[in-house]
Amino acid sequence: MGEFMGFFDKFNTQLKQTIAKQESEINELKQTIIKQESEINESKNQISVYEQQIQRQNQILSDKENQLRQTFFECEKLRSAIHDKDTFIQTQTIHLQAVETAHTECLKKANDQEFLNQLLTDKINSLEKRKNDIVEIMNQQIIQLFQEIDDITSEKDTLENELQSCLNQIQKLQKKYSPFVGVQNYEDLVHQQMCELEKQIYLQKFLFVLNIYCMEVSLQSKRKEYRSQYEKIKKSAQETIKKYEEDLCLEEYKTLRPYISESDFYSHSVTVRNQMALDNYNKMNKTPTEVGLAYERFIGYLYEIKGYEVRYHGALNKFKDKGIDLYALNSKEALIIQCKRWNKNAIIGDATIRALHGSVGLAQKKFSAKQVKGILYTTTKVSEEAKKEAKALNIEIFEEFPLEEYPKVKCNVSATGEKIYHLPFDQLYDRMFIKPKHGDLYVATVEDAVSRGFRHAHRWDPTKK
Repeated sequence: MGEFMGFFDKFNTQLKQTIAKQESEINELKQTIIKQESEINESKNQISVYEQQIQRQNQILSDKENQLRQTFFECEKLRSAIHDKDTFIQTQTIHLQAVETAHTECLKKANDQEFLNQLLTDKINSLEKRKNDIVEIMNQQIIQLFQEIDDITSEKDTLENELQSCLNQIQKLQKKYSPFVGVQNYEDLVHQQMCELEKQIYLQKFLFVLNIYCMEVSLQSKRKEYRSQYEKIKKSAQETIKKYEEDLCLEEYKTLRPYISESDFYSHSVTVRNQMALDNYNKMNKTPTEVGLAYERFIGYLYEIKGYEVRYHGALNKFKDKGIDLYALNSKEALIIQCKRWNKNAIIGDATIRALHGSVGLAQKKFSAKQVKGILYTTTKVSEEAKKEAKALNIEIFEEFPLEEYPKVKCNVSATGEKIYHLPFDQLYDRMFIKPKHGDLYVATVEDAVSRGFRHAHRWDPTKK
């Protein structure tokens, strides 16, 4: 019994130890479970955060999708607008071709009038030359006749002297031989010889006067003939000039027709109607292309007054400008300028900077002797990425640079010294270089240009040399 109790105590002790050990393990398991539950809760929290992020990303993707759809719709609208503009450009091109054809005919008539003027001038010069030749010949003949009269007079004096000498000898002989020979009268013979000589002199004078009279009558007849021809040519030239001026007036009206009414055109002077057309051009609503062109011309003006030679590459080449709107050149620099007059809400991106950099690379081959630099002018903002790109590529940026009012009348002195002013809607406006040191300048009004001695430009026909 004692052994059994001992065994039972021992067993009870071992059982307690085992139970204590298991309880310790259970506690450890509980702590592990608590720790794992804590980790699970953290994982749930992270999963919740991830789910929120996924929801935000889905919302962003949804917004992007909506933006893409809106952009797609805007692209479709732009394509439709571009198609309409292309149709409008084609219509305007056909109209311009018709105007240029009419102008070509007008210039042909002008050339005919110039030819008639030249023909008239040549004819008058020819007549004047013939008149001078005839007068010269007459003067020579008169001088020759006077010379002959002098010779005849000299010969008469000589004969008279000889005759007087003979008479003296005869008188001497008469005195010497009068006692031996009968007296003879030689005075009748001398008188007869003198009469014959005077008749010859009178005849020569008469022939001389008659010759002069015939030459004067012939000269007067030629003068009447030449005067008649001159009047005919003058009348024809005046009619041609009048017709040319009428055609020129009609051609100028066709140029100003979009900006001035027919009654205003024909009821005002050239200066007043050109100023009215310029004012209406400045006030009228312009297409996006015309708005961009106005901004390019303003930037070009700023460089021209600084002494640069500005080439309006974008205005002259339209959609084939290769990303270059202006070339501003001097002896050292070649500035490649891109102008962007966009909506205020638009932002210039880095693609525009890269495109301008490519244009600068092309220009470096063209202007290898100059320092080539790219410049961007825009009425809106430029993105930070584009600014970093521009700084890395050495491209200067002028953002939020507004279009301001400036004098738009170009006054140009041609190579022949002729003073001509050009209005913004004239054919050669963007081809004119304004060089202040050569006397070129910008003015604000047509009256100012006219007061400085400039006339309005006529249309230029590219088929004429």
